[in-house]
Amino acid sequence: MKNLTILTSICIAVFLTACDQDKLAQLDEANRQLNQRMGQQDSLLNEFMMDFNVFAENLKMVSADEYAVEASLEEDDLSEDRRDEVFERLYRIDTLLVENQRIIDELNARADEAQGSSKKFKGVVRRLRSQLTEKKEHLAEMQTSLDDLMLTADNLTNRADTLESRRQYLYTTRGQQRGQLEAQAKTLEMQEEQLEHQDKTLHTAYFVVGSTKELEKSQVIDRSGGFLGIGRSAALKDEFAAQAFQPVDIRELSEIPVNTKKVKLLTAHPSSSYTLNSDEKGKTIASIEITDPEAFWQGTRYLVIATD
Repeated sequence: MKNLTILTSICIAVFLTACDQDKLAQLDEANRQLNQRMGQQDSLLNEFMMDFNVFAENLKMVSADEYAVEASLEEDDLSEDRRDEVFERLYRIDTLLVENQRIIDELNARADEAQGSSKKFKGVVRRLRSQLTEKKEHLAEMQTSLDDLMLTADNLTNRADTLESRRQYLYTTRGQQRGQLEAQAKTLEMQEEQLEHQDKTLHTAYFVVGSTKELEKSQVIDRSGGFLGIGRSAALKDEFAAQAFQPVDIRELSEIPVNTKKVKLLTAHPSSSYTLNSDEKGKTIASIEITDPEAFWQGTRYLVIATD
Protein backbone atom coordinates (compact mmCIF):
# COMPACT_ATOMS: atom_id res chain seq x y z
CA MET A 1 0.00 0.00 0.00
CA LYS A 2 2.84 2.37 0.85
CA ASN A 3 4.54 1.64 -2.49
CA LEU A 4 1.29 2.37 -4.31
CA THR A 5 1.03 5.75 -2.59
CA ILE A 6 4.59 6.66 -3.57
CA LEU A 7 3.99 5.60 -7.17
CA THR A 8 0.80 7.72 -7.31
CA SER A 9 2.67 10.76 -5.97
CA ILE A 10 5.41 10.35 -8.58
CA CYS A 11 2.83 10.16 -11.41
CA ILE A 12 1.09 13.29 -10.18
CA ALA A 13 4.41 15.16 -9.98
CA VAL A 14 5.35 14.12 -13.53
CA PHE A 15 1.90 15.20 -14.79
CA LEU A 16 2.13 18.60 -13.11
CA THR A 17 5.66 19.12 -14.46
CA ALA A 18 4.47 18.37 -18.02
CA CYS A 19 1.59 20.84 -17.61
CA ASP A 20 4.00 23.49 -16.35
CA GLN A 21 6.27 22.90 -19.32
CA ASP A 22 3.30 23.31 -21.69
CA LYS A 23 2.32 26.55 -19.99
CA LEU A 24 5.91 27.79 -20.15
CA ALA A 25 6.04 26.98 -23.86
CA GLN A 26 2.80 28.88 -24.40
CA LEU A 27 4.12 31.86 -22.44
CA ASP A 28 7.38 31.80 -24.42
CA GLU A 29 5.45 31.83 -27.71
CA ALA A 30 3.18 34.67 -26.53
CA ASN A 31 6.25 36.61 -25.39
CA ARG A 32 7.95 36.05 -28.76
CA GLN A 33 4.90 37.29 -30.65
CA LEU A 34 4.63 40.31 -28.35
CA ASN A 35 8.29 41.17 -28.87
CA GLN A 36 7.83 40.83 -32.62
CA ARG A 37 4.84 43.19 -32.58
CA MET A 38 6.72 45.64 -30.36
CA GLY A 39 9.65 45.53 -32.75
CA GLN A 40 7.38 46.26 -35.71
CA GLN A 41 5.75 49.15 -33.84
CA ASP A 42 9.19 50.52 -32.83
CA SER A 43 10.35 50.36 -36.45
CA LEU A 44 7.17 52.10 -37.59
CA LEU A 45 7.60 54.80 -34.95
CA ASN A 46 11.23 55.37 -35.97
CA GLU A 47 10.28 55.77 -39.62
CA PHE A 48 7.42 58.07 -38.61
CA MET A 49 9.77 60.27 -36.55
CA MET A 50 12.40 60.39 -39.32
CA ASP A 51 9.82 61.66 -41.82
CA PHE A 52 8.42 64.04 -39.21
CA ASN A 53 11.88 65.53 -38.65
CA VAL A 54 12.43 65.99 -42.39
CA PHE A 55 9.03 67.69 -42.64
CA ALA A 56 9.88 70.05 -39.77
CA GLU A 57 13.29 70.89 -41.27
CA ASN A 58 11.66 71.66 -44.62
CA LEU A 59 9.19 74.00 -42.89
CA LYS A 60 12.08 75.83 -41.23
CA MET A 61 13.69 76.43 -44.63
CA VAL A 62 10.34 77.52 -46.06
CA SER A 63 9.85 80.03 -43.25
CA ALA A 64 13.35 81.47 -43.80
CA ASP A 65 12.70 81.93 -47.53
CA GLU A 66 9.27 83.43 -46.82
CA TYR A 67 10.83 86.04 -44.55
CA ALA A 68 13.42 86.95 -47.19
CA VAL A 69 10.79 87.17 -49.97
CA GLU A 70 8.47 89.34 -47.88
CA ALA A 71 11.37 91.70 -47.11
CA SER A 72 12.16 91.97 -50.83
CA LEU A 73 8.53 92.61 -51.75
CA GLU A 74 8.45 95.61 -49.40
CA GLU A 75 11.14 97.37 -51.45
CA ASP A 76 9.92 100.12 -53.81
CA ASP A 77 12.07 99.02 -56.71
CA LEU A 78 13.54 95.57 -57.10
CA SER A 79 16.81 95.24 -58.92
CA GLU A 80 17.23 92.45 -61.45
CA ASP A 81 19.45 90.51 -59.04
CA ARG A 82 16.88 90.87 -56.25
CA ARG A 83 14.11 89.67 -58.55
CA ASP A 84 16.19 86.67 -59.52
CA GLU A 85 16.71 85.92 -55.84
CA VAL A 86 12.95 86.17 -55.18
CA PHE A 87 12.19 83.76 -58.04
CA GLU A 88 14.77 81.29 -56.76
CA ARG A 89 13.36 81.43 -53.24
CA LEU A 90 9.79 80.97 -54.49
CA TYR A 91 10.89 77.97 -56.54
CA ARG A 92 12.67 76.49 -53.51
CA ILE A 93 9.57 77.02 -51.35
CA ASP A 94 7.40 75.29 -53.95
CA THR A 95 9.82 72.35 -54.17
CA LEU A 96 9.91 71.93 -50.37
CA LEU A 97 6.11 72.03 -50.15
CA VAL A 98 5.83 69.32 -52.80
CA GLU A 99 8.30 67.22 -50.81
CA ASN A 100 6.31 67.78 -47.61
CA GLN A 101 3.11 66.71 -49.37
CA ARG A 102 4.83 63.43 -50.25
CA ILE A 103 5.95 63.03 -46.63
CA ILE A 104 2.40 63.60 -45.37
CA ASP A 105 1.10 60.88 -47.69
CA GLU A 106 3.73 58.46 -46.33
CA LEU A 107 3.01 59.44 -42.72
CA ASN A 108 -0.69 58.90 -43.30
CA ALA A 109 0.02 55.43 -44.69
CA ARG A 110 2.15 54.58 -41.65
CA ALA A 111 -0.59 55.87 -39.35
CA ASP A 112 -2.94 53.36 -40.98
CA GLU A 113 -0.44 50.58 -40.18
CA ALA A 114 -0.05 51.58 -36.54
CA GLN A 115 -2.19 49.57 -34.14
CA GLY A 116 -2.51 51.12 -30.70
CA SER A 117 -1.11 54.52 -31.74
CA SER A 118 -3.09 54.99 -34.97
CA LYS A 119 -5.33 57.72 -33.49
CA LYS A 120 -2.35 59.72 -32.18
CA PHE A 121 -0.48 59.39 -35.47
CA LYS A 122 -3.58 60.53 -37.38
CA GLY A 123 -3.78 63.61 -35.15
CA VAL A 124 -0.17 64.49 -35.92
CA VAL A 125 -0.76 64.04 -39.66
CA ARG A 126 -3.80 66.33 -39.51
CA ARG A 127 -1.76 69.06 -37.83
CA LEU A 128 1.04 68.73 -40.36
CA ARG A 129 -1.47 68.83 -43.22
CA SER A 130 -2.94 72.03 -41.77
CA GLN A 131 0.52 73.61 -41.58
CA LEU A 132 1.24 72.60 -45.16
CA THR A 133 -2.04 74.13 -46.35
CA GLU A 134 -1.17 77.42 -44.66
CA LYS A 135 2.23 77.48 -46.32
CA LYS A 136 0.71 76.78 -49.75
CA GLU A 137 -1.75 79.62 -49.30
CA HIS A 138 1.04 81.94 -48.19
CA LEU A 139 3.10 80.96 -51.25
CA ALA A 140 0.16 81.84 -53.51
CA GLU A 141 -0.19 85.20 -51.75
CA MET A 142 3.50 85.99 -52.22
CA GLN A 143 3.36 85.03 -55.89
CA THR A 144 0.35 87.32 -56.32
CA SER A 145 2.15 90.13 -54.48
CA LEU A 146 5.19 89.64 -56.69
CA ASP A 147 3.03 89.79 -59.82
CA ASP A 148 1.36 93.00 -58.61
CA LEU A 149 4.70 94.57 -57.75
CA MET A 150 6.19 93.71 -61.12
CA LEU A 151 3.15 95.11 -62.91
CA THR A 152 3.49 98.47 -61.13
CA ALA A 153 7.27 98.78 -61.41
CA ASP A 154 8.69 101.68 -63.47
CA ASN A 155 10.91 99.39 -65.49
CA LEU A 156 8.09 96.92 -66.39
CA THR A 157 8.48 97.56 -70.12
CA ASN A 158 12.23 96.97 -70.17
CA ARG A 159 11.98 93.85 -68.03
CA ALA A 160 8.82 92.31 -69.51
CA ASP A 161 10.66 89.61 -71.42
CA THR A 162 12.77 88.70 -68.40
CA LEU A 163 9.73 88.57 -66.13
CA GLU A 164 7.79 86.35 -68.51
CA SER A 165 10.77 84.05 -68.91
CA ARG A 166 11.21 83.72 -65.16
CA ARG A 167 7.54 83.14 -64.53
CA GLN A 168 7.34 80.62 -67.35
CA TYR A 169 10.30 78.78 -65.89
CA LEU A 170 8.59 78.61 -62.51
CA TYR A 171 5.24 77.47 -63.94
CA THR A 172 6.88 74.97 -66.28
CA THR A 173 8.84 73.46 -63.41
CA ARG A 174 5.69 73.19 -61.33
CA GLY A 175 3.89 71.62 -64.27
CA GLN A 176 6.64 69.04 -64.63
CA GLN A 177 6.46 68.24 -60.94
CA ARG A 178 2.69 67.95 -61.15
CA GLY A 179 3.04 65.60 -64.11
CA GLN A 180 5.52 63.46 -62.21
CA LEU A 181 3.21 63.29 -59.21
CA GLU A 182 0.25 62.34 -61.41
CA ALA A 183 2.31 59.62 -63.09
CA GLN A 184 3.38 58.28 -59.70
CA ALA A 185 -0.22 58.34 -58.49
CA LYS A 186 -1.34 56.42 -61.58
CA THR A 187 1.40 53.85 -61.08
CA LEU A 188 0.40 53.39 -57.44
CA GLU A 189 -3.23 53.01 -58.46
CA MET A 190 -2.32 50.30 -60.97
CA GLN A 191 -0.21 48.52 -58.37
CA GLU A 192 -3.07 48.65 -55.86
CA GLU A 193 -5.44 47.17 -58.45
CA GLN A 194 -2.96 44.38 -59.19
CA LEU A 195 -2.53 43.64 -55.48
CA GLU A 196 -6.29 43.63 -54.99
CA HIS A 197 -6.71 41.20 -57.89
CA GLN A 198 -3.93 38.97 -56.58
CA ASP A 199 -5.45 39.03 -53.09
CA LYS A 200 -8.87 38.11 -54.49
CA THR A 201 -7.41 35.28 -56.56
CA LEU A 202 -5.39 34.01 -53.61
CA HIS A 203 -8.50 33.72 -51.43
CA THR A 204 -10.96 32.42 -54.03
CA ALA A 205 -12.33 28.86 -53.95
CA TYR A 206 -15.11 27.09 -55.86
CA PHE A 207 -17.83 24.69 -54.76
CA VAL A 208 -20.80 22.84 -56.19
CA VAL A 209 -23.61 20.94 -54.45
CA GLY A 210 -25.87 18.36 -56.06
CA SER A 211 -26.88 14.76 -56.39
CA THR A 212 -24.58 12.30 -58.15
CA LYS A 213 -26.83 12.38 -61.17
CA GLU A 214 -26.82 16.18 -61.26
CA LEU A 215 -23.05 16.29 -60.90
CA GLU A 216 -22.60 13.78 -63.72
CA LYS A 217 -25.00 15.73 -65.94
CA SER A 218 -23.08 18.93 -65.20
CA GLN A 219 -19.85 17.13 -66.20
CA VAL A 220 -18.34 17.61 -62.75
CA ILE A 221 -17.81 13.92 -61.90
CA ASP A 222 -17.41 10.80 -64.04
CA ARG A 223 -19.43 7.63 -63.74
CA SER A 224 -17.11 6.23 -61.11
CA GLY A 225 -17.84 9.18 -58.86
CA GLY A 226 -14.48 10.94 -59.35
CA PHE A 227 -14.09 14.71 -59.60
CA LEU A 228 -13.08 15.94 -63.05
CA GLY A 229 -9.63 17.47 -63.22
CA ILE A 230 -8.95 17.25 -59.45
CA GLY A 231 -7.56 14.45 -57.29
CA ARG A 232 -5.25 11.57 -57.94
CA SER A 233 -7.58 8.95 -59.34
CA ALA A 234 -6.57 7.57 -62.70
CA ALA A 235 -10.25 7.60 -63.74
CA LEU A 236 -10.51 11.36 -63.62
CA LYS A 237 -11.02 13.26 -66.88
CA ASP A 238 -8.62 15.86 -68.13
CA GLU A 239 -11.19 18.69 -68.06
CA PHE A 240 -14.29 19.50 -66.03
CA ALA A 241 -17.15 22.00 -66.34
CA ALA A 242 -15.79 25.02 -64.45
CA GLN A 243 -19.01 26.96 -65.04
CA ALA A 244 -20.87 24.57 -62.74
CA PHE A 245 -18.92 25.84 -59.72
CA GLN A 246 -19.76 28.84 -57.58
CA PRO A 247 -16.79 31.08 -56.65
CA VAL A 248 -16.48 32.16 -53.00
CA ASP A 249 -14.08 34.09 -50.77
CA ILE A 250 -12.69 31.54 -48.31
CA ARG A 251 -12.27 34.29 -45.69
CA GLU A 252 -16.03 34.87 -45.70
CA LEU A 253 -17.34 31.34 -46.26
CA SER A 254 -17.82 29.53 -42.96
CA GLU A 255 -20.94 27.46 -43.59
CA ILE A 256 -22.57 25.83 -46.63
CA PRO A 257 -26.31 24.99 -46.43
CA VAL A 258 -27.16 21.54 -47.83
CA ASN A 259 -30.47 20.46 -46.16
CA THR A 260 -30.25 16.82 -47.12
CA LYS A 261 -30.20 13.44 -45.41
CA LYS A 262 -26.85 12.36 -46.84
CA VAL A 263 -23.71 14.32 -47.61
CA LYS A 264 -20.43 13.18 -49.11
CA LEU A 265 -17.43 15.32 -49.98
CA LEU A 266 -15.98 14.05 -53.26
CA THR A 267 -12.89 16.24 -53.00
CA ALA A 268 -10.08 15.85 -50.47
CA HIS A 269 -10.66 17.85 -47.30
CA PRO A 270 -9.49 16.74 -43.82
CA SER A 271 -12.42 15.52 -41.74
CA SER A 272 -11.03 17.45 -38.77
CA SER A 273 -11.46 20.74 -40.65
CA TYR A 274 -15.27 20.67 -40.90
CA THR A 275 -18.40 19.44 -39.14
CA LEU A 276 -21.83 18.35 -40.33
CA ASN A 277 -24.61 20.24 -38.54
CA SER A 278 -27.99 18.54 -38.21
CA ASP A 279 -31.34 20.29 -38.04
CA GLU A 280 -33.36 20.56 -34.83
CA LYS A 281 -34.97 17.16 -35.32
CA GLY A 282 -31.64 15.50 -36.10
CA LYS A 283 -32.96 13.83 -39.25
CA THR A 284 -31.44 16.15 -41.86
CA ILE A 285 -27.96 17.55 -42.35
CA ALA A 286 -28.63 21.27 -42.42
CA SER A 287 -25.15 22.54 -43.30
CA ILE A 288 -21.44 21.91 -43.55
CA GLU A 289 -19.51 24.14 -41.17
CA ILE A 290 -15.86 24.83 -42.03
CA THR A 291 -14.07 24.99 -38.67
CA ASP A 292 -10.47 25.19 -39.95
CA PRO A 293 -10.44 27.07 -43.31
CA GLU A 294 -6.66 26.85 -43.75
CA ALA A 295 -6.61 23.06 -43.44
CA PHE A 296 -9.90 22.63 -45.31
CA TRP A 297 -8.68 24.40 -48.48
CA GLN A 298 -5.04 23.35 -48.26
CA GLY A 299 -5.28 20.36 -50.59
CA THR A 300 -7.61 21.86 -53.21
CA ARG A 301 -9.58 25.03 -53.83
CA TYR A 302 -12.45 23.04 -55.36
CA LEU A 303 -15.21 21.48 -53.26
CA VAL A 304 -17.70 18.95 -54.64
CA ILE A 305 -20.59 17.92 -52.36
CA ALA A 306 -22.83 14.97 -53.27
CA THR A 307 -26.20 14.89 -51.56
CA ASP A 308 -27.00 11.19 -52.03
